[in-house]
Amino acid sequence: EKAMKFKIETNLYDDGKPMFCKRQIEIEPGLTILVGCNGSGKTTLLDQIRTIVRDKEIPYIKYNNLTDGNETSYSMSMAAYFGNFEQMSATFSSSEGENIALSLGRIAEKIGRKIKECEEDHKTQLFIFMDGIDSGLSIDAIEDVKKYLFDTIFQRAKDLDVYLIVSANDYTLTINERCLDVYTGDYKRFASYESYYKFILQSRERKDQRFV
Repeated sequence: EKAMKFKIETNLYDDGKPMFCKRQIEIEPGLTILVGCNGSGKTTLLDQIRTIVRDKEIPYIKYNNLTDGNETSYSMSMAAYFGNFEQMSATFSSSEGENIALSLGRIAEKIGRKIKECEEDHKTQLFIFMDGIDSGLSIDAIEDVKKYLFDTIFQRAKDLDVYLIVSANDYTLTINERCLDVYTGDYKRFASYESYYKFILQSRERKDQRFV
């Protein structure tokens, strides 16, 4: 296992107001949680890393809550097709979090197939990008994602260096995890909700200064 170095563009908008401090960051195998306030650059950094990984032809799979998280229409159409109107009704009345849970079930299947594909092709690395995975989920549901999805990924892919990179919106996702401050490019851990709260407010102040 070794950290991979990524050269990133710090000033994407060419306005003299860098979104990131470092031109190079390191990502280690395992779970990395990207932290910062909304608009701080978590999705932007995730996309930059994914583009580099794609160009290097390293296997990867991605999940974005905005594009993949709303399973209502898909679930309803499938339920209607198979005549399961009870399921269609339940899906229609599901909360945002429940619909995200449905989509996570589908992404888990895709990840399982990707791991198998990597093993069959004798690949040594796999990147998994997850953006906004905790949006709309309750605290207990986020804990379930960490326990049943994240842990299962690493148990299943023991022969691969798996880089699971996840953006966080909720403190629950960061508990006991290695977090990457997207602005400084430094790793940190949060000892309490108060420390995370202060960090997010500081991140917000930095973001606001970019638009002054």
